[in-house]
Amino acid sequence: MQAYEALAVRRYAQIIGLSICAFVLADFLCLSVSNVTIDAYNGFELIIACSIAGAYWVAGKFAALMATRSQSRLSRVWKGAGATFENIAIFMAVFIPMSIASCLFMYLAASTTRPRLDWLLVAGDKTLGFDWPSALGYANSHPKIAAVLVFCYEALTYQLPVVVLWHAVTNQRLRLLEFVAILFASSVLTAIIMAAVPVDGPYLYFRPAPSLFDHFTNAGLSHAATVDALRSGAPFDFLISKTVGITCFPSFHTTLGIIITYAMRRTPLLIPIALVNAVMIVSTVPEGGHYLVDVIGGGVVAVTAIVGVTFFASANQQDLAQRMAARS
Repeated sequence: MQAYEALAVRRYAQIIGLSICAFVLADFLCLSVSNVTIDAYNGFELIIACSIAGAYWVAGKFAALMATRSQSRLSRVWKGAGATFENIAIFMAVFIPMSIASCLFMYLAASTTRPRLDWLLVAGDKTLGFDWPSALGYANSHPKIAAVLVFCYEALTYQLPVVVLWHAVTNQRLRLLEFVAILFASSVLTAIIMAAVPVDGPYLYFRPAPSLFDHFTNAGLSHAATVDALRSGAPFDFLISKTVGITCFPSFHTTLGIIITYAMRRTPLLIPIALVNAVMIVSTVPEGGHYLVDVIGGGVVAVTAIVGVTFFASANQQDLAQRMAARS
């Protein structure tokens, strides 16, 4: 590994570590003043997840060992398998604690009794000439368009594994760490904005009749019962496997769509993923239950995270390259 790549890896690792620590610290500070409690069953689920990550790591080391004991052609197969397993294990090792800590913070932030600021986002939409109920009605009046929007919205669930597997199988660990760093940085930015600007979302604000969105699922309302329970003041048990998306502003679907597309640049999958995500971002308005301002906010978060992480990782690389050239 060249020196500038090693520097980038350290920078990505710093962003990843700081992001996890930021969420853990925020959770620790907020739990004592919240009605949210951590369900003991989380420990069992954590053990299972860590066991799977450990199994990938062991499989990677075993494959690497077999690579040293096999013939040339078979050795390359074992070596490739070992790198793949190790890359997946590395991803899981950081994604597991981050997913728990970040989801817990989102729930803690949503448990606030502060007034909702939907009116502010509605005003922002109107300033842009956008009317959410009209947009919902138009999309719902075209069943085929609605079906495509729903499909692309749900397709995002499968894109994260695709990104991880692509970079793991092709052994692009540096690019995988870049993706994780951007993902984690965008999660921190989203959490800060979500906590600062509590909103219900347009489905709860406008309360359209069911007939006005009968060609869409209830994704835009899936958070309603959870948010009501969090705000009730009654004890709420947090269980990671039962969590739902409760972030309204900014749209994290939009953020994910952009950073996933960015992560798959220079790959054969770029064009199909970009097309699906372009439609998915549109679908966040009627299907995901987001204001137009939410979508713009999610885009700003994604671009900020990409630019910030890229700049931080590449800082001083030119000076490093010049010093290496001088030594040689």
